[in-house]
Amino acid sequence: MTFGAPIWLAAAGVAAAVAVGLHLLARRPPRSYALPTARFVPDRPARTTAPTTRPTDLLLLLVRVTALLLLGAALARPQTAPPRRVHTIVALDRSRSATTELDSVAAAVVRNADLVITFDSTATMMPVGGAPRPAGGGRGSLSTALVAAMRAAPGLARSADSIELAIVSPFMAEEWDEATLDIRESWSGRIRLVPIAKALPAGIEGGGLRASAGDPITATVALGNGLPAGTRLVRTVLTAEDSAWAERGGTLVFWPVEEAGWPSLPGLAAGVVAGPHAAVAPFGPRVALPSGRVVARWADGTPAATERALGAGCERDVGISIPDEGDIPLRPGIIRLVRQLSEPCGGPRGSEVVPQAQLDSLRGSGGLLAPSSIPVREEGRVPANLGLLIAAGVLVLLEPLLRRDRAAA
Repeated sequence: MTFGAPIWLAAAGVAAAVAVGLHLLARRPPRSYALPTARFVPDRPARTTAPTTRPTDLLLLLVRVTALLLLGAALARPQTAPPRRVHTIVALDRSRSATTELDSVAAAVVRNADLVITFDSTATMMPVGGAPRPAGGGRGSLSTALVAAMRAAPGLARSADSIELAIVSPFMAEEWDEATLDIRESWSGRIRLVPIAKALPAGIEGGGLRASAGDPITATVALGNGLPAGTRLVRTVLTAEDSAWAERGGTLVFWPVEEAGWPSLPGLAAGVVAGPHAAVAPFGPRVALPSGRVVARWADGTPAATERALGAGCERDVGISIPDEGDIPLRPGIIRLVRQLSEPCGGPRGSEVVPQAQLDSLRGSGGLLAPSSIPVREEGRVPANLGLLIAAGVLVLLEPLLRRDRAAA
C-alpha cells in the first residue's frame, strides 16, 4: 500500500502520542494534611494530577488513538493497487506547415496514444476513436501545443505513474516563438519529437487584381511588384465564384471601393498598422468589419482588416478607404500596406525548420513526467479515503459517550 500524502500519517502519529501522554497523567486524591480549620476547604472531593506508569481509561484511550490514526490514514489517500502504466499525450500538428497524410511511424504514434491534441494556432482535443482533422489550418504554434498538453496532463495523472508527451510536427521555424522554451520549462519530463514531412504550398491559378478603370490601387499594386501568387484582390463586388476559388486554397482580399454594407463607425483615422508596417494618410470613414483574425488596426486599436478561414483558403476583408487625390496611392507607406494586406493566408509561409540546437532544448533529457509533479485538482470528490473517514467519524461520536460514562462512574 502506498499513500498519496504521507505527511498526514506523521501528523496522526504525533497526535496519537500526545493522547497517550495525556492518559499517563492520572487524577487521584492528594495527601492529607492537618489544618487548623476546615472553613475554607471546598465541599467536594479534592483531586490532583500526577504522572503514572500505566495509562488510565484504556478503552477511552483506544477509541481516541484509533480515531486519530484512522483520520490520518484517510487524509493520506491510501492506494492499495498503485497504477503502473505510462500514458501518452500526442500533440499532432495540423497547421498549414504539416502534411495531411502521416507516415507509418507518425500514424503508429497517434494510433497508440491515450490522448491526441490537434493544433495549429489553437488546440483541440480529438474525440476518442475519431479521425484527426486534415492539415492546412493557420500558422502553427509549438507554444500552443505545450500549453494544451500541460492542461491535459492532470486528467491522466490519476491513472498512470508516468506521462509521455510526443509532438508530431514538421517543426518549421515559423511555429517557434520567444515563449516556446519558457513554456517548455514547465514540463519537467522529456518530450518525444516525431518529425513529419512539411507541406508544400498549394499552387492555385486565378489570382490577380479585379478593379474598375482608373482605380488608384492599380498603380499601387504595380509599384509593389504585383500580387503574390494565389492572391485575388477584388475592388468591385464579390461573386460566388470568388468564394469557391478561395475555398480551393486561394487568398481572397475583398477591398471594396464603395461601401459593402458594413456598418459605419464614428470618426476618421489618419494612421493604420498592418504587421510591421504603418501608413499615415487622410483615410476615409471607418467601418465595422466582419469578425475574424485582425490583420490591420487603426491607430485607436479598432480593426481595419480582418481575415477568416474559407475552406482551404481565406477571405480577408479590408475597410481602409484610400483617397485617390494627389500622390497618396503612390507613397511608399501605402505601397507597403497594400503588399502586407495581399500576403497569403496566415502571412508569408516560411521554409526553414527549427535549428537542431533548439530542437534538443525542446526534447530535453531525463525521464518521463511524474504525476507527482502535477498539481491535480480533485473536483467534486472527497480528497481522502471515504471508508476510513466514516470509521473515524463513528469513533469521534463514540468518544463523548465513553467520557460521560467515565465521569458518572
